[in-house]
Amino acid sequence: MKTNRKKGLMLGLGYGLAIILDWGIGGCTAWAQSSDTQYQLPKELSTFTSRNMTGYFKPLITTLSEGLHSNYFTSAVYSEKFSLGIDASAQMMLIPKEHKVFDAELPQAFANYNIAEIRDASIARGNTPTTQQPTIYGGKATPVFAAAQTGFITPVTFLEGANLNTVISVPNLQLLLGIPTRTQVRLRFIPFTIDNTYQLTYYSIGVNQQIDKLFGNTDDKTGGIALHAAYQRLTISGVGGMTLFAGGIHASKSLDFLTGYIGAQFERTSGMLEAKRSTSVQLLSNPYQEIRLLQPLKLDIDVFNSYRIVAGFSLRLLLFEFHLEAGYTAQPFASAGLTFWIF
Repeated sequence: MKTNRKKGLMLGLGYGLAIILDWGIGGCTAWAQSSDTQYQLPKELSTFTSRNMTGYFKPLITTLSEGLHSNYFTSAVYSEKFSLGIDASAQMMLIPKEHKVFDAELPQAFANYNIAEIRDASIARGNTPTTQQPTIYGGKATPVFAAAQTGFITPVTFLEGANLNTVISVPNLQLLLGIPTRTQVRLRFIPFTIDNTYQLTYYSIGVNQQIDKLFGNTDDKTGGIALHAAYQRLTISGVGGMTLFAGGIHASKSLDFLTGYIGAQFERTSGMLEAKRSTSVQLLSNPYQEIRLLQPLKLDIDVFNSYRIVAGFSLRLLLFEFHLEAGYTAQPFASAGLTFWIF
């Protein structure tokens, strides 16, 4: 059972990370046109319907989305001089219980028969269109059987989860450019080729603008209030892409080398990925019509989170700035990072 769970995790994380890298830390809803080769799923993932695939991977997509939406700001005080720095950060998410299960759809034909599940060493019977199954972060899966007058229909099985309580999201690497208008621009860009076939392109642009000086208080250089917004796009040729957008407000106060900051942020992630199924003969007897017909699998980019509240502090030592923060989101997180200021 542990082997199956590890296999499910590796398949899920591998597919999810491939999506993310190919999405480019914040992709888009546009389709990639640079390749005519459509990605083919491995046999294990080909047994998902589009709806069940979306439900199974939704917590992982949320983890990736929250990670990409992180590290948009620290101090809200921006200099009236040019500055340049390189920043790297990583986040660890806490996985809530509700992100470990989802309502998986059953084959349409099952609605005409009584179904049974062997769950927790007992047999549960009923007639419902869905069944509760683990997400990629969940635990054991439960097979579902349907009994017809002429015998049993092919049972439905589901991929198990990894039973995780915490997980590390995708790290962020970005260039920080300060402009004399008390503005800071944050840039990310990753071009990547997968298997010499699929091109992944990711870019992000974020703009932070200090606003408190517009309303007076020009003598205080230790505190500030700023607005921030960011747009990210990731596309994978032959698969699809995703788009991320965020906007919010943050404030900070400094004492010598130490700065404390807080912020609130609205964020949105959307997109679609599509892949063709394996041509395994076993799929032709699958009880799901979508799978039997080998219809393309479409993964809707859907996440649990739409906002965050963040509090943290940063410590500046010469050319280095360490920052540590915690955030309240659908998957609460802690983040740590380091900025190297070139000038």
